[in-house]
Amino acid sequence: MKVFLQFILFLIVACLPAFIATSCSQEDDIDEIFRGKSWKITGACIRGTSLNGTDLKELYNYDNSYELVFVSNKINGILAPGSTFAGTWNASGKNRSFSCTIDSYTNIDSSTLSTDLFNILLKCKEYKGDSNVLMLKADNANYIRLTNVKGI
Repeated sequence: MKVFLQFILFLIVACLPAFIATSCSQEDDIDEIFRGKSWKITGACIRGTSLNGTDLKELYNYDNSYELVFVSNKINGILAPGSTFAGTWNASGKNRSFSCTIDSYTNIDSSTLSTDLFNILLKCKEYKGDSNVLMLKADNANYIRLTNVKGI
């Protein structure tokens, strides 16, 4: 019996590094988080100040506004009504980096909020979150909070 227990203990200790290595993977699944998802902008921090009052209310005043859509490596967005953009994005699940390049845009300056959010998006360096709630960050004072609306 003692030999059997020692053998079991040996197996546990020998296999422990393999269990630790596989259970501690910190790489995010980029496809699950971004591709084929539509995100609603639900908040932001602009120059160190969180949205509140009128700006926060503007995010919810219009249907089909303040949304980002990720299809393949393309990003499309609607900010204030009539304010749109399109481009490409790239993210790494290993270091949670995020960047996008905007190829075209229309009426981005239609509101101060649209301009501020657009500029944050252009400067984004990282993301935090998962396939339900996401934050795109330019830095600690400038970020956009998003909630998954639906897969597309």
